[in-house]
This record gives sequence, C-alpha cells and structure tokens, in this order.
Amino acid sequence: MTIVKDFAAKAFVAFVAAAMMISLFAPAAKAQTAEELQTMINNLLAQIATLQAQIGQGGQSVASGVCPFTWTRDLNMGSTGADVMKLQQFLNANADTRVSASGAGSVGAETEYYGPATGAAVAKMQVMYRAEILTPLGMVNPSTFFGPSTRAKANALCAVAPVEPVQPTEPTEPTEPVEPGVTLGDGDGSIDSVTQISSDDSSVREGESNGIFAFEADVSGDISVNRVDLYMDVVGSSTRASSYFQGASLTVDGEEVATLDVSDFGEDTYGNVTGGGGKEYRLRFSGLDLVFADGDLPEFQLVMDTNTVVDSNDQAATWYVGIKTDSIRTVDGLGFSESTGSNIEDNFGVNSLLVAELAVTEADNSPDATTFEVSNTDTTKDVEVAQFDVREKNGVDVTVDDMTFTITVANTVTNEATVVRTASVYDGSTKLASKTVTDGGAVAFTNMGLDIAADETVTLTIKLDFADVDNYVEGETVTVEWTSVDDAVDENDNTEGDMTITTGPVTSATHTLRSQGIVVTAGTFTSSMVSDGVTTANNYGSYKMNVEVAAFGDNYYVPLTTTRDASSTVGIAYQIEDSNGAVISTGTSTGAAFQRVSGGSTATAGYVKISDGSSATFELSVPFDPATTGTYRVQILTVGYALTAVDPTATETVAPAADFESVNQYVTS
Repeated sequence: MTIVKDFAAKAFVAFVAAAMMISLFAPAAKAQTAEELQTMINNLLAQIATLQAQIGQGGQSVASGVCPFTWTRDLNMGSTGADVMKLQQFLNANADTRVSASGAGSVGAETEYYGPATGAAVAKMQVMYRAEILTPLGMVNPSTFFGPSTRAKANALCAVAPVEPVQPTEPTEPTEPVEPGVTLGDGDGSIDSVTQISSDDSSVREGESNGIFAFEADVSGDISVNRVDLYMDVVGSSTRASSYFQGASLTVDGEEVATLDVSDFGEDTYGNVTGGGGKEYRLRFSGLDLVFADGDLPEFQLVMDTNTVVDSNDQAATWYVGIKTDSIRTVDGLGFSESTGSNIEDNFGVNSLLVAELAVTEADNSPDATTFEVSNTDTTKDVEVAQFDVREKNGVDVTVDDMTFTITVANTVTNEATVVRTASVYDGSTKLASKTVTDGGAVAFTNMGLDIAADETVTLTIKLDFADVDNYVEGETVTVEWTSVDDAVDENDNTEGDMTITTGPVTSATHTLRSQGIVVTAGTFTSSMVSDGVTTANNYGSYKMNVEVAAFGDNYYVPLTTTRDASSTVGIAYQIEDSNGAVISTGTSTGAAFQRVSGGSTATAGYVKISDGSSATFELSVPFDPATTGTYRVQILTVGYALTAVDPTATETVAPAADFESVNQYVTS
C-alpha cells in the first residue's frame, strides 16, 4: 500500500469512527453535558484534520515539510534534481498553485522532474504575485520559467517554516490544471506580423554572449507559443558551428526562456537563408509554453555564446541568420495550431576580443629643465625629475607590471651609477617600485601592479636619489627616458606583445646638478616700438625683461654689465632673433642696460651680492634698431656669476628657453 493510500485509509477510518461514536453515544447524550459532548467532537475533528494534512488537504501543512528552504538556481523545462521536488512540494502547499490533482507531481507524489505541469504551476504563482514578479520586469504575461524574480519571491515565502493552523480546515476540492498565463478561452488567436528590430549587438565577440538577431511579434487574440525555429548559415574558413560557438539562447522581453548547446544545432540543407555556403543550421527552441494576450508585442532575441578563442582564419567569417513564415508555432483557444513568422534575414561577423592599446608621452607637468641643488656630503633623496602619461586608447582595462626607463648623465666620464643611487616610480603618492641604478642607466621596474582603466590616463612620476656631488663634478646633467613596457596583460588576456604601444616625446628635460650656484627664473617681459613721430630713422624696438636670480650653497656676485656675445661670461648674455627664431647677425643696438630691481644684500662696484638662500631681481633693457623692417624678439641665454666681485667665473644657462624670450615686436628700420 502506498503512503498516500495509507493516509487515505486512516482518514476513512477516522471518519467512520467519528460517526460510530456519535451514534453509539447518542442515547447517552442526555446524560452528558453539552460541553462534554462538544469536547469529544472537537477531539475527533482534530484527529481527522491531522490525517487530512498528511494526504495534502491541510492548507500549508505540506509547506511545513519544505520550508525553510532556499532555491539557488534557475529552473526550467527539463530541469531535474532535489530542488525541483522541493519546488513541487512548495507549490502543492497552496490549492491555487498545485502541480497536479493526482499522479506524478500531486501531493505526496512529487518528483524531481520539471515538466509542463510544474511550469503551469509556476505560471499560476507568477500571476498570484504579479506585482512582485512580473511587473518589475515589465511583463504582463507569466512564463513557465522559474527565474530570478520568481525564485526570489519563493525564497521570501519559504524563508521560515509556516505556522500550523490552530483550527482544522475544511478539505478543498482539487482544481484541474490550467494552461499557464492568461486563459486562452475558446477564441482564435494568431501572430499578425513579425518585424525585425535592433538587436543588442551587430557582431559576436570571443568569449562573450551577444544578442545578434531580434524581432517583435504582433499578437492578435490569446495564444501560446511553444516553438521557435531560427536558421543560420556561414561563409568562412570553417562551416562548423562548433568552431565558433558554445551554444545559443532565446530571450523574450529580456528574459531567457530557452537554451541550446551547439551540439543541438540541427544541420541540413534547409535553404531558408539566402546567404551562406550551403550547410544551414536550424536552431529549434521547443517546449516554450509562452502565453501572450491580445495586443501583446513580445520581443524575441537570439543570443550567441561564442567560444573563448576563435581561429584567426574564422574571424573573417560572415554568419547569416533569419526566420521564415513557419518559424513560430502557436496554439490558440480553439486548439488550432499554426506556424507563422516572416522572411527576415540579417548577418553578423565574428570579432576577436579587444586588445588594449597604450600611448606613452612626457606629461605636461613634467619638470622643465632646471638646476637641482644636491648635497656635497650626503645623498639627496626623492628628487622629482620627470613625469610620463600612460593612456589606454582602445576601451580595455589593462594591468602593467614591468616597465623600463633609461637614465642618462653627461658632461663627465662617470657612469649613471656614480651619479644616481636609486630610481623610484610613483602613481600619484603611491610608490609602485624602486630600483638601484646600475651602469648604463637602464632601470627595469617590476611587479608594479599598475591598473589602467579603459580609456583612462595614469601619470607616472620618476624620482631619483643623487649621490653626493663629491663623486662627480659640479654641473653634471641628467635626463630620464621611457624605454619599454615589458610585462602587461589586459582584461581579455592579451599580453604586451599583442598590444599596440605608441609614443610621443618620451624624454624628460635635461637637469643640472650642483651643490652650489644660482638658479634663474623668468619674470615679466614687455616690448614696444619707440617712435618720435617725425622720421622712421629714429624708430627702434624697446624690450624689457625681468629675471630672478637665487643663490644656494654659497654667496654669489652677479655683474651689472651686458654683452650681445652669447658665449661671454660677462653679465647677462642675450641675442636678437626674428619671429622664426633665426639669430639676427646684422643691425645695430643703441646699447643695453642690466640693473638690479630688488633684492640682493649689497651692490658694490657694479656687482650685486646675493647671499646663500636669497635672491635678487634684475631688469634687462634692450633697444634694437634693425637694418630691415620686421618682427623681432630678445632671447636671454645665460647669466654670469662668481664667488667674489670679479668677472664671472661661471655661467648658468637659463631653461627652458621658451620662458626667457620676449614677445615679438614689429619694428620699422
């Protein structure tokens, strides 16, 4: 005897026992009080209710054997497993969502197979909780798919075990299973037209799922769609679908309703797609049980799951996809089955995954050429000498681990390791890596872990530790150049060898190292043409330029004399240029004046003393009467200085040059 039959027998015995007891004790009822008789009857009814619950007639009693329970995966037609049986038991706990009145799937006879009856019960549940399951998805009609929204509601309802009812409930009559969703009734229905609409994507890409063919169906009357056929053909190096795809899926209004493995793609010469090479594939999505009401416009989309790697020869393939007039099988309320659709065709290509593209340039804020003060007794640390921008240009996240820069020193016979002790690379304030500088100056930073987001730019700062100047001569120069990206990988597993790496200017300015000397900073520059208004012979260009000179490491003297000889160490050296920067070797000057404007501790015998740590501002005034009418400017070249009030023994070359040239002035001859 089955459990169900055993429970039924118990219930029958209980009913008979109750009747017999009431009959037997009826004569004695007069001897009993009304309260005692009612107590006896209540006890018997409670026993009957218990047996009823055991055979599925006790309201939420069945659910008490299931909940609490959590469903962790989506379920659909053909799914199997213990969670399917739990779902059937959960649905059977409510008379309005029971899977079946009898047989497999009924109360006490739940199975581990998700069939049409289970799907129909799921659809009833979706309708029962329409506002929480269907409406947020923009859906009007239910489906047989136990997807994320439906699963979330079931988990919420089954979060705790239901409370057993205190009072026994009357048994309910079992309801006949109905078609999911809307009631088809006894009217006819059909799909009036099918129109192609824009798909999510126009091509498929390695390792991705891409929606590549979409259409909209105009529903008239109430119908059920249980099958959709789509056709595909290919022109390419390989005609095997498995060379390109892992499988495909069909979505309706954005929700997946069916899937196919690539091995389920039917092969034949159907001739339903005009493009292609003759071997056509039919993708048949069946057992859908989708129900639509009159006036619905469901949107269908074919989604292709592309292989992680597609052979480069196959990436040139063109796939053709379409539906035919008999692609969609529908059933209406009269039970009439019809195949409908439209002759729609499209094509798509297969693309490799995007590869990151990097561009490396010197950053706009990289330090201009300058004189760095370095110690003559100790290491000078963390001097910022260069900045480089690394930009991703192809919309792909990338991580750079290893990168090489080259440090170059000049003016002495010493090598880079003698001048520079350590090089470090920073992303903002975060130190990414640090290396000891060796002979030759190549610095290979490793394990940087530099993450560059798609289409974003990261600015890297190079800082150097300089040895004390006793190891090399005063006036040594240093530059830093980006050399290579040695280890990088993007989000699509492409490495640096696959990437395009473009470069702009990748060498820093040239910096000077001194333990003592002067630093020259440009100030205000003005120019004008002076005319007496009588004759052009008296016209000339007037140029005035301010520069600030700061001393470090010792006191220094700057002479207040000028010269136009660029190689002279007397005072300040400058030259006259035309608007193109060409040096003008002809023409006469009425003289130049170089004077102190402010600062400096003393001015003696034509020399200005600038104490260590102090500065002075000087003004250079240059009148220029050209031999030929044109546009001219003044370019400052060097400033001379010495430790005592004598002619300069050293010069400081100003940099960058562009900061020390006046504006162009048009001057008549």
